[in-house]
Amino acid sequence: MTTFAKPFLMGFCLILASSSGGAQQRRTLDPDATLAETLAWLKTNIPFTYTHPRNSERKELTREAISHVRTKGCTMTYEISSQPLQAATNADYFTSDLERNEWRVELGGLNPRHIKFEAASQPDRPPRILFTSFDPSDPEVASKIKQTGATVFINYSNKAIWHSDRVGDRRVREEFVGAAALPVKNQIIGTQIVDALSHAIDLCRKAKPANPGP
Repeated sequence: MTTFAKPFLMGFCLILASSSGGAQQRRTLDPDATLAETLAWLKTNIPFTYTHPRNSERKELTREAISHVRTKGCTMTYEISSQPLQAATNADYFTSDLERNEWRVELGGLNPRHIKFEAASQPDRPPRILFTSFDPSDPEVASKIKQTGATVFINYSNKAIWHSDRVGDRRVREEFVGAAALPVKNQIIGTQIVDALSHAIDLCRKAKPANPGP
């Protein structure tokens, strides 16, 4: 097999595998779906694996995967893992350890008006969904705005989004944050996930107030 044919065949196989997986996932959620049906749809459609260059020379690749999507009540957890596929030329920069970002999201604590799809900023990066728990109608937030008029909120969090970052066996960071991003395959599935998340948040808020844990 020629040098050109090998990467072409590998690329064709990856595209084919990705397309078949997408066909299994691509099912539009009913607008009147129950909370259980909505969460089940999200568990099926959020997982996603992709590769992207780690530097401008495009010689070193990193594989990232969104997996382990689980739900319990109105709490959703998932993991974004990142691992280099080959050693870098600069030994000081390279680490072969798997980086794992674990997320726990209290859906009832998110702001349904601030969930949006964002197109890819670079050709080698996937698009993503941005969401936040910041809500101007929150009593604490409204009180600060009323007192000072123009208010800058730094590191705002109502404990609806929890994040843990590990590299290998080392815990790098663990904290509550006010916003997060979720990579997605394309705009079609991204828009559907936005709608499903908004629907789940609405159902969770109607059911009972969010009760985020530590």
